[in-house]
Amino acid sequence: MKILYFLTTIFILIFGSIFGLIYTDFGNELIKKQINSSCDIKISKLSLKNNKLIIDASKNGVFIKILGTHNLLSANANVKMTFKNMNLLDAKIKGKIYDLNLDGYSKIFNSKIRGKIYFFKLKDLSVEKLDILGILKLLNGSKFMLGSANINLKNNKLNINSNILLDKKYINLDNNLSLDMNLSMDNFKDATLSINSNLIKFSDHIKIDGTNLKTKGSGEISNIGLKKYFNKSYDKNITFLLGLNLTNNMLLTGYLDSEILNLKDIKAEILDKNIKASAILDIKNLNDLKFLTNLYFNAQLKADISTNFKNTSLSSNLFGGKLNLDIKNNNFIDLNFTNFNTSDFTKALGLIKFYDARSSLNLKYDLKNRVGEFVSKIKNAKLIKNSLIAFASNLIDLNLDEQLNGEMIGKIDKNIITFSLNLSAKNIYLKIDNAKFNTSTNEIDLIANFKNKDKSIDVKVSGDINRPNISSPNLIDNILDNKNIKKIKNKINKFFNSIF
Repeated sequence: MKILYFLTTIFILIFGSIFGLIYTDFGNELIKKQINSSCDIKISKLSLKNNKLIIDASKNGVFIKILGTHNLLSANANVKMTFKNMNLLDAKIKGKIYDLNLDGYSKIFNSKIRGKIYFFKLKDLSVEKLDILGILKLLNGSKFMLGSANINLKNNKLNINSNILLDKKYINLDNNLSLDMNLSMDNFKDATLSINSNLIKFSDHIKIDGTNLKTKGSGEISNIGLKKYFNKSYDKNITFLLGLNLTNNMLLTGYLDSEILNLKDIKAEILDKNIKASAILDIKNLNDLKFLTNLYFNAQLKADISTNFKNTSLSSNLFGGKLNLDIKNNNFIDLNFTNFNTSDFTKALGLIKFYDARSSLNLKYDLKNRVGEFVSKIKNAKLIKNSLIAFASNLIDLNLDEQLNGEMIGKIDKNIITFSLNLSAKNIYLKIDNAKFNTSTNEIDLIANFKNKDKSIDVKVSGDINRPNISSPNLIDNILDNKNIKKIKNKINKFFNSIF
């Protein structure tokens, strides 16, 4: 019995010494070093004395302060935790050390936050009316999105319900857009996402495999919504499929398939709060985008595209030439198109083909105000014998084998394109001033002046560009010489004078 008593006494003394060591400066420093070496939160101060707890810590520039009381023997804690420099959270945490209740308020998110921490893991969480604007402030983003979200985590099941308002001032909409978004996740492995609005409806299945996230969803864009938010009309709703993969190093890959366009090999990286993305764009017929561009353009486009969702660049080989297009601030277009086949280009636009040439084009266009200007340089052009050229050639004998050089200059104002054209060769000259083409009605109005060495003629083209009216205001003056014109005019005058 004496031996047993002695061993028990020694055990109590040893345990008491070790337990007491925790409350010394040496013990506090030992615990701090152990925590700093085992996790990415860095503790600069730790004090466990007289049942009081003081911790100063930081992570990625966020400073955390914890003040309160504890009792290791009863395993109780009652502390206040504050994210000092961001107004992120002020919270009271109390209960058993292995089973704590969190009750707090986030000033930046303007929301109440409650939760349960069981064996040092967040088990339950409830966030009421999380302010979306607070998230944008935290990310130093623009205030393009308003709204709130409710977050609930219980038994490894996460539900997020949010109502978001997209501000028309920041994303070039005619009206503010309201979105309802819901996310449900089970065991942080499988999730469903749904987005509903009167512009877009989208549902997605999300699968989390380790550190990778995969999505596969489908959606529909409302033609009525297009009219309301973009003032654009399409004859039906636009359906699409979307698949994305996201890795833990924030690399996003995927595809988008729709009735109008396809995006393949999508790649996006999130770097320092900026998103850079690229893809291969495939548009089966650019005329399907007429509801956006207000321009007839019957051609397929395959292009490489890159964007940071503010500025976008596109490059493609089209009509035998090289196309480079830049869109700045999601509005201002700067297009350079070099060495393309003019005949194929004008055919795609549904315009009258005057000539066949290799040309270059520079276009500057304001998408929001729908105004722009363009210059086209034309080299080694040969006139094409269409109804207009044939009409002029029969009257003044044009040599259609000669090669012409010159330029076209024009302006775009909503649906009206005005342009002037000057082409010249050794024995031929073609000039068009202030021609007008209406892209909405397909109506053309121009006067083309043709010259050879000896004669000139004006040819007027008007009406529907597909069935134009062609005439010559100075037809008689160009067929007859001056002496005959004078004789005919004198006879006509005498005839009318004799009548009246």
